[in-house]
Amino acid sequence: MECDKNCSTCQSTCGKVCPVCGATAIGVNTATVLNLTDVEVDINDHFYLCLNGKCNAAYFSDLGTLIEKTEVKVPIWFNLIKIAFATPFSIPSLKIFGFVTKTSSPTI
Repeated sequence: MECDKNCSTCQSTCGKVCPVCGATAIGVNTATVLNLTDVEVDINDHFYLCLNGKCNAAYFSDLGTLIEKTEVKVPIWFNLIKIAFATPFSIPSLKIFGFVTKTSSPTI
């Protein structure tokens, strides 16, 4: 499949890796970056989310913009997953990028 540069509807990673840690990244809509940060960005740039929850990078772009987690207004999804798995109660399934992850109550 040839890339049409429409990352907001694409499921491919396009071989993009985080420039900080080298982990796989996924394309995100530029509107997401605009809404979740106060960083000025080029609306024609293409942004990606680093999938390594331990990396300090949140978003990076084709034009070299790097946005760290500290620059994001709300916690990104890695933090939500950590909270879910640390909670001792049963939690509903989380649907993340087409994968379903379930947690269960601990055995007492």
